[in-house]
Amino acid sequence: DDEDVAVVEQRRLRRMYRNRQPKFVRGQFWSSHQRFFRSLCIASKVDKAIEIAKKSVDEEGKCCVIGLQTTGEAQSKSAKLTSGLSDGGALDEFVSAPNEDLKKVIMQMFPLPPKPKGVIAPQFLNLQLREDDSSFDDSDDEEHVTATGRRSRKASRKPVDYDESKLDSPSGGSGTKRKQGRSPGKTNKRQNTLSKSVTASNSDSDFTVELSDDEMDDSDDDSFASSKGSDNIKKASSTRKTNRKGIPWDEIPLDEVELATMSRVDRADLRRMIDYRKSAERVKKWLDTVDDLALPANPLDRLLNELGGPDKVAELTGRKTRQVKIFDPIKNKDIYVYEKRRSEDAPMDEINIEEKNMFQKGVKKFAILSEAASTGISLQADKRVKNQRRRVHITLELPWSADKAIQQLGRTHRSNQVSGPQYKFLISEVGGEKRFASAVARRLALLGALTQGDRRATGSANGIGLGNFDMDNIYGKRALGKMYDMIWQCSTVSVIELDEDASPLFVEGLKAIDEHLQDAMACHGHWTDNLSLHDTDSKEEATYADLMRALLLGRCKRLAQERVKAIEEGRSVPSLLQRVADQSENVASIKEKIDAEIEASKSIGLSFTVLCNFWLYDVGILQNDSGGRSNKTRDVSRFLNRLLGMNLNRQRYMFDYFVALLSSEINEAKTAGRYDVGIKNITGHNIEFIGTPRSFCFRGLDGRDERVALYSVKIDHGLSCEEAMKSYEEY
Repeated sequence: DDEDVAVVEQRRLRRMYRNRQPKFVRGQFWSSHQRFFRSLCIASKVDKAIEIAKKSVDEEGKCCVIGLQTTGEAQSKSAKLTSGLSDGGALDEFVSAPNEDLKKVIMQMFPLPPKPKGVIAPQFLNLQLREDDSSFDDSDDEEHVTATGRRSRKASRKPVDYDESKLDSPSGGSGTKRKQGRSPGKTNKRQNTLSKSVTASNSDSDFTVELSDDEMDDSDDDSFASSKGSDNIKKASSTRKTNRKGIPWDEIPLDEVELATMSRVDRADLRRMIDYRKSAERVKKWLDTVDDLALPANPLDRLLNELGGPDKVAELTGRKTRQVKIFDPIKNKDIYVYEKRRSEDAPMDEINIEEKNMFQKGVKKFAILSEAASTGISLQADKRVKNQRRRVHITLELPWSADKAIQQLGRTHRSNQVSGPQYKFLISEVGGEKRFASAVARRLALLGALTQGDRRATGSANGIGLGNFDMDNIYGKRALGKMYDMIWQCSTVSVIELDEDASPLFVEGLKAIDEHLQDAMACHGHWTDNLSLHDTDSKEEATYADLMRALLLGRCKRLAQERVKAIEEGRSVPSLLQRVADQSENVASIKEKIDAEIEASKSIGLSFTVLCNFWLYDVGILQNDSGGRSNKTRDVSRFLNRLLGMNLNRQRYMFDYFVALLSSEINEAKTAGRYDVGIKNITGHNIEFIGTPRSFCFRGLDGRDERVALYSVKIDHGLSCEEAMKSYEEY
């Protein structure tokens, strides 16, 4: 409609004005997409981790160490500030890290237009200000100009100010005072470089966010943005003027009747105020919707409290505050209080050492280990400590780096121990989560090859049970390229078995085809002509229309022709579903008719690969982007990242499809003798050397006495006559 067109146009103009590159926005979105679903996957495994930990301690007489990487302190601190709480304040529930991450994505992706003069900004934006953004008043943002100041030496990430009020800054300094004696005409070279790299200071919102370098890349990189940025957030009440005049944003009148009687300047000002309020209401509506979602709580806080609280759990992390569940007799319910991690006998920087000693003494049977405590701390069943129970090491969240994984696992497996630990890796059946295990498995193999020259070295992926997740290799890339080719060509070759859960997916796919054909048939002219792109189509509409046109006029043309007939005869899936909604026909009868349409469509081109075209489109994988022999065709990490955005049923089938092709590639390589296993033990019924070995020497003074011998080996993998006859008689 007209309002949506206006919003799109405003966003386009703002982006052009800020010069925010589309790739930057796209990379930021997919980085946030990965972070959000990763946190969901971790939170979904907390119940199982608690169950295993309690069983290990209470029933098996062992003690438990739980390893993770992120603590969620940044999200917890942000929620605390949003609620206006201080240490000792309480909430009615644990803070949800996915909730806070999703809100951050909304604030980043949909910045507000410039704040008009005399308008008080929304309260939900106030707390997003940077610590150094202390100046605020109600003057016209395009006239009252400030800009981001220098980046602190201690800052590990660039602050990006999304306030369009700071576009026309002549000086380039905000929140920082100009040095005495400095010429106003001089500019900060470092500041200019930062501005040119992202043009990030020129943005259009009333809040500030911080982006890592990883979020500015569309490569779906392994690394996540650090959560330290929330340290720069503080309460708005301490950074804003208390006595300021202006109209609150939600009291801006939306009635445009008086516009005709206003002057040109006043009319423009009122339109700006109305647009600002509508944009703020839209963002607030989305934020309220996020709060209504039942997103899981912070895993670390849940583990700490459900395993017995701080008195029974040794927390070895780097965070300073945490949420603790206590019973409030006045309210007669549990509340979740913010408290600082304290120590009775040690200063703040030695809390982890004291917690480790309590665990090794047996006072606490549970320990939670984060990346901050993954080095320099020994938690093994040492012969010199009182607690010599066998350790059960549960890995809830795998790190990205292979050496960090080895470091954390090595906390419970060290010399002078009574017994070795039991390692338990919690990896769910979610197809996209295999991406994180795949990254670690691949890097563990590389680590063994680099340090010991053998990918089977101690600490390899196979050694700790992650060998099956090593997919990001040459065979995985070949399998992914083959899978894409089969999907784009709508191959009917059966690769995996589809169960009854796949039936609703076929209904969804056929419904999408019928709806698109109905729209084409409703327009003037032949339906095939109406599948072409229109000049008024947005980029999103053009991309989807291009996908449907390639399917319905190309590889699924016969299916399209039959579906047109079905639409004309009233047998389309949308019309059948409408009968159920109108209660003109019962569900059983409609289900039987839809099943008949599905079976008929399968015989003329509706296949599993056709559905995959829609699924890949939904997560941003297009044939134009990944076709040919580009790097994206074989980017396994990118595929597994995007897989997280599908619903669980689709993820399962897509991942099974990929794994089936991967197994086929590996088996084919093994059969042809091309499978690379690194250093290999030669086995067979009979092994003998052929001929004289060839000797190679090295050049140079350091290697003149070194020799390498190349042998030709004949291996007999067959059976002896006696073994063959024995097998023949048995079978």
